[in-house]
Amino acid sequence: MGKILFFLAAAVVGWLIFKILRKKPDADQATPPGPPEQMVKCDLCGVFMPESESAQLDDKRTCRTPQRCLHRQAA
Repeated sequence: MGKILFFLAAAVVGWLIFKILRKKPDADQATPPGPPEQMVKCDLCGVFMPESESAQLDDKRTCRTPQRCLHRQAA
């Protein structure tokens, strides 16, 4: 009877250790994504981009690198 209880207790302890090691801590602490970022249109080339990737140039909303933007407009 003692051997059966020993193996049963060992199985329970092994199962608990397996469950603890398998648990992913990042899944519990994952932050939900924030609200979507507003999309804006480049006044020079017409490309839509997130507002954080745009720039102001002479009261116009442009791509972050206006030189590339002007190149795209000429092409």
